[in-house]
Amino acid sequence: MGARVGGGYRFTFGPEAGGDPPPRKDTDTIAEPGLAEQSCADGIRRSIGPWEATRMDPAGASPPGNRRPTRTSLADSVYDILLARLMEGAPEPGEQLNIDGLARALEVSPTPIREALARLESTGLVTRAALKGYRVAPLFTAREIDDLMDARGVIEPVNARLATNRMTSGVISKLAVTIDELAESPRGPSFTEIREYWAADERFHNIIAEHADNEFLLSAYRALGGHVQRFRLFGGLGVTDADAAIAEHTSILTAIEASDAEAAQRAMAAHISSVKTRARQDRQARR
Repeated sequence: MGARVGGGYRFTFGPEAGGDPPPRKDTDTIAEPGLAEQSCADGIRRSIGPWEATRMDPAGASPPGNRRPTRTSLADSVYDILLARLMEGAPEPGEQLNIDGLARALEVSPTPIREALARLESTGLVTRAALKGYRVAPLFTAREIDDLMDARGVIEPVNARLATNRMTSGVISKLAVTIDELAESPRGPSFTEIREYWAADERFHNIIAEHADNEFLLSAYRALGGHVQRFRLFGGLGVTDADAAIAEHTSILTAIEASDAEAAQRAMAAHISSVKTRARQDRQARR
């Protein structure tokens, strides 16, 4: 059950949050935005902080009051809330996630909760077992961290080498912007503070992967993307390696600007190796 604490809600995730599910709300089925949907959106605003509420504000896309959140934006907002909670370590790894309890806490029907959990399962942050429902995934073991980073170490340096001679000045500028964003973004410790940093880091690597112009490498890179979210499930630590990551990204960019494909490959390999070392240290700190 969702209990009010201060300005928001405290979630109960386990089986003790059981009971009859809330009645189905119109927001799950209507095609056009309406008052029922706005009511759900208002409920979510009461259960989250200002950052998430801003995500639901339609003012950025059209003049205030001209449109209300659609079902898609509601589902996305539920996903954002649950992702933030998971990344902040509440609930704990291994804990059961009760769909009806989450629906009551966020004042929505179970449908957007199920959709959000299905998306989170694809990232590896939650697991689902038949007849047992969803649970928060355990933290990566040391072996899993090594395996993930070794896989990235195979794929991403090659991406950097192939992308170097395919980069236009405009794309290089986009890479430079992501490095500036890393330097300017908050570094935690809460997930809402550090997600801008992580988004900039992800954009840097995505741009390079996309410009390697190899569909098989891109597919392999994207297959690892969800696991990177689970790899980052070290709640409460914030960004611990920003200065090192910025320096390493800058080295990669310098090689790309010089059209030195081999140097770009080496710089990316060194970056992934360093991230692997730092990830092990973060895991120890999180235990």
